[in-house]
Amino acid sequence: MLSVIGLDVSFTSVKGIDAFDYHLYRNKPISLNNNEFYMDSQQLVDDIYPFVNGVLSANHIVASCVDLVALDDAKNIFSDIIKKNNCLADFASFSHANEINQSLQLAKQLSFENHRPTLILSINQMHFDGMVALLVCDKKLLNDEFYLDTKDQLHLAQLAQIKHCHCYAEINATSVEKLANFNAENESVTTNISQHIQQFLFQNKLKTKHIDSFLLSQNDKSEKHAFKPLEFSHQKGCLHAFSSLNSSPLLHELNQKTLFANSLISNVDLLDSASENFNTLLALVSGILCLDQGYRIAGKQNFIDQQLIKDYPLSGLYALQQSTSYLPNKTEHFRHILLSQICSDNFSLGDSHHLIQLSVANQINGEENERSVNNGFLAQQPSKPVIVTACNISVLHQNLNKVLNNVKELEQNFNLFCEQQYHLFTENFSDENIESFYCIVLIACSFSTLEKQIQLALHGITEPMVKPWKTPTGSYFSGELIQTKQDQSSLNFVYPGVGALYVGMGKDLLRLFPESYHRLLTMTDDLAAALQDNLMTPRSLSKPDKTHIIEYENLLRDELANIAEAGVSYACLLTTIFQEQLGLKATSAAGYSMGEVSMFAALGCWKSPHVMSQRLRESPIFTAQLSGPLKRLDNEWPKLAKKTGTPLWESYHIKAELLQVEALLESFPRVYITIINTPDSLVIAGDPEQCVALSKQLSVRAIALNVPNIIHCPLAKSEYENMQKLYSLDIKEKVSCKLFSSSCYLPIPITEKAIATSISKCLTEQVDFPRLIKQLAAQGERVFIEMGAGKSLGTWIERILKDDLTTVTCLSVNQKNLDDHSAILKTIAPLISLGYQVNLQSFFTGTIIRPVKKYNCNNLVS
Repeated sequence: MLSVIGLDVSFTSVKGIDAFDYHLYRNKPISLNNNEFYMDSQQLVDDIYPFVNGVLSANHIVASCVDLVALDDAKNIFSDIIKKNNCLADFASFSHANEINQSLQLAKQLSFENHRPTLILSINQMHFDGMVALLVCDKKLLNDEFYLDTKDQLHLAQLAQIKHCHCYAEINATSVEKLANFNAENESVTTNISQHIQQFLFQNKLKTKHIDSFLLSQNDKSEKHAFKPLEFSHQKGCLHAFSSLNSSPLLHELNQKTLFANSLISNVDLLDSASENFNTLLALVSGILCLDQGYRIAGKQNFIDQQLIKDYPLSGLYALQQSTSYLPNKTEHFRHILLSQICSDNFSLGDSHHLIQLSVANQINGEENERSVNNGFLAQQPSKPVIVTACNISVLHQNLNKVLNNVKELEQNFNLFCEQQYHLFTENFSDENIESFYCIVLIACSFSTLEKQIQLALHGITEPMVKPWKTPTGSYFSGELIQTKQDQSSLNFVYPGVGALYVGMGKDLLRLFPESYHRLLTMTDDLAAALQDNLMTPRSLSKPDKTHIIEYENLLRDELANIAEAGVSYACLLTTIFQEQLGLKATSAAGYSMGEVSMFAALGCWKSPHVMSQRLRESPIFTAQLSGPLKRLDNEWPKLAKKTGTPLWESYHIKAELLQVEALLESFPRVYITIINTPDSLVIAGDPEQCVALSKQLSVRAIALNVPNIIHCPLAKSEYENMQKLYSLDIKEKVSCKLFSSSCYLPIPITEKAIATSISKCLTEQVDFPRLIKQLAAQGERVFIEMGAGKSLGTWIERILKDDLTTVTCLSVNQKNLDDHSAILKTIAPLISLGYQVNLQSFFTGTIIRPVKKYNCNNLVS
């Protein structure tokens, strides 16, 4: 078994492992240059040396204690250059291999026999643009108990150093199988691949349910396979293998859902052309990144062969349309990825099938929560906040013009420029000579787009400012003077109800803010269930159309317990990001409908919130009585409850005033006013037929919310005592902000009984949202962040407080048609302009490569 302790990838257009990781996750093609000057071998040597040195120095390992293996193609061009120029001569030994399996076996042998790491190195010989390196060692070298009896002090010191290296993944097993002579009409290649996979899994004691992801890579891009029939046979062989294994009598006893959405199938294909072994090693690095960084990659568009769609259901394989985070579940102890590759035999012009089993590293050197570090993914996003400050608006114009005039002359890195502007902003707060200043935040992805934003700002910002200035990209100027000597202004988090949740929400959040991963693990032992991974991340073989999207959304809302748990979990994730990563602490909070539960959980009131998640899944309140089969109606509406084929209950949004609807309720006894959104916007619920009839009588449209749950009405009161028991959880001693409840429209004491009573009253009584917001405004709240999906609450708050004399700012952290990164930028830009000190460092810096402490004979140093 080999442990991966170092890796790097570099191209002319994509420099470094962090940039490559970004392209892999986003499925962005990598453009290649035709570096013909590399035929001058010295230039190649000059580029490779710092690349290799970077991998070693990151681990404080010296070349003389490392064996080098060049993964070369048939003509051995790369190996010959190394030998001819005597470059990389500092390595302990040099070998070359002509296929991936051979290089891994050689590395394993060298590391086992010599007790030192091996560096596998390859270059893209197709365009001479691209280098990839993998530093591996025998797993035993990472074990503290391993000891080598030698007098070589440098070797001993390096062995001690290796024990402190991070293990990115483990390479557990490899296998290669010669394929039959390929013929588009011949099924023998498909059979070869299928049998090879089945045999490989059997020999390594793996079942299909153990394989989280199945990565396919097709290396042969020659003309003889231009029609790609070999790719078809490759995919078909994988399907047949999994279908055969899943057809066993034992697996037939498994739950159908578990069987059908078990393993992701995807491909790694970011390059138009690449030399074979280089591309193979690149695919291996891709699998390692998926494991180490905790994500699942979507295949290339149209990767799934349409002729094979019918074969997928029985295989237990699924596809993703977009990459997303990997969420572990309670039953999974180790995550495995199977890499399947078709390679051309460099010598006999035949083809071979390679399999490599990877698994997440089982850390043995004391590391924990390795996903909870700044991985650099946020820093790789193109769009950045650019902050410009000034003592008054006139000087702000001057400073913007100064930046505008210098933009064309700026040769520095755009990311570095943005970081410098951020530090200038933070220094204003510590400068004793600055008592106040204005601040504008411009959102741009390059100097050219920054130039356009500046021009818009110069045209749009006038004095005096009547209202905030903003652009569609998220640039923002509040027009308010920031006082540096005052404490941070108050900030309210308002949590939406679970009905706002949507399929695909927050798919990139854990990649952008991996530090939040540890916080989630303290809340639940089953992230996949807590975030409802199966429902929130549809397993689809092709891009879903509008009909399928509606089906997914309805399935998500089918059971209140599921959507409630997901809503609470995403609220916790977003709150952690804003409070712990961005440094924005709420001074008060409120919840809309079941958002009140999210509020108490997200702001850390309960010691063990995962207990509530378990209760939600098991409680008949939200699985039988008030949701799902709606058994509460059996006694209340016995005749109606016996109807089949028609919905018994639905909630609707209508544009009407409270008194208008109340005047009609006597004529519609099975309709309830459940929530007052604004003075002229309500939610009614009950018998769908009567709800629609009431709206017609008012001549207003009834918009179904597709949330058939009996809450906020007298019928829910039958479950009041059960709710109190459900939400009675041990509490933490102290919570820093005031938590307002619609049960009494006041802050709630942080006690077990008070919180349980508050939630139970909220869910069984009508909600008056305007009253709640006006109470918050009376307390001085002027900035509201909607801590969940959508921006409905912000819109309503603006309407509710439209007559207030002071400016109200309502922000949304997540919107359905906006990616997570853009949504976060659009939220923090106004906050920065208002003077909130947002921690932006991770927007500019971070890396996948873990810091390794340097060992010396006395102690460890950073």
